[in-house]
Amino acid sequence: MKKFFYLFVFVFMLSVFGTAVFSDGGIVIGAGTYDDNGYKLNYRYYLPEDADTVSYPVVLYLHTAGERGNDNSSQLNYGLPLLLFRYGMIEDYPAIYIFPQAGADEKWVDVEWSDGVYSTADTPETPSLAAAIDLTLSAAEKYNGDSSRIYVTGISMGGYGSWDCVSRHPDLFAAAVPICGGGDPGSAEAISHTPVRAYHGDMDNVVPISGDLQLSEKLSDIGADAELTVIPGGDHFNIWQFAYEDSLDWMFSQRKESADDIKPSAEIHVSERYSKPAALIAVLAGIGLLVLFSFIAYKLFYLLAMHYLNNKR
Repeated sequence: MKKFFYLFVFVFMLSVFGTAVFSDGGIVIGAGTYDDNGYKLNYRYYLPEDADTVSYPVVLYLHTAGERGNDNSSQLNYGLPLLLFRYGMIEDYPAIYIFPQAGADEKWVDVEWSDGVYSTADTPETPSLAAAIDLTLSAAEKYNGDSSRIYVTGISMGGYGSWDCVSRHPDLFAAAVPICGGGDPGSAEAISHTPVRAYHGDMDNVVPISGDLQLSEKLSDIGADAELTVIPGGDHFNIWQFAYEDSLDWMFSQRKESADDIKPSAEIHVSERYSKPAALIAVLAGIGLLVLFSFIAYKLFYLLAMHYLNNKR
């Protein structure tokens, strides 16, 4: 019976957690290690088949804390890569994608995430983020990327990194989409050179929404093209899909302009498409799936056990 117990555990874990396993669906995703003056950064990348003849936009995606490591694959398991390659959104948003992986003990921005805000003047740019930006520029040049359409986006730790990128490199990115992140309100003038669409759940208990609120208020004061979408009932883990579905069309429509050409539109608004009832429904649906998978695993275990007992008679 012991082997059937282990089989049951395996089937149960696979049924519940199997969706976190990355599948490329036959899409070719390259891998490499970038050497930035001695600092080694693992990364994955995606190139459209006709990248040698078509100048595509370039997207730098910064993963969350949960995908750190040195396996050079975990950064594909969550967030934007999941939507692109598992759920087929790559067909709608072809681009050169760069997916760097920070080391197990590294951060894109070396701050306490629970603070929500920090000062770039007091916080040096991390080697991992500096290397990720250099890698992105190198890929844009090597693979015929459109230098007027370089974008940065990320979730949580990557949201911090996205804000940091446009704070320190105001003339580089055509747009930024930070999700559940935080940044430096004192860098509002530098940030204002880049259009931003930020997203944060009002129930986030990991990275407080207060940081994004402060940033948005500062950007609004100077008429920057920056918007913060506050998602009612959204926590730290359940808003990223909505955020990308809501922002990608906008992001890919942006081209790098001079600061004088950026149209003021800074505001904070509450999403009407993602309400607290919707968040509750999402949670209940998740619980329902867990119960369903558990029931299927139980029935499988029962049938295997009965088969085993019948054979012993």
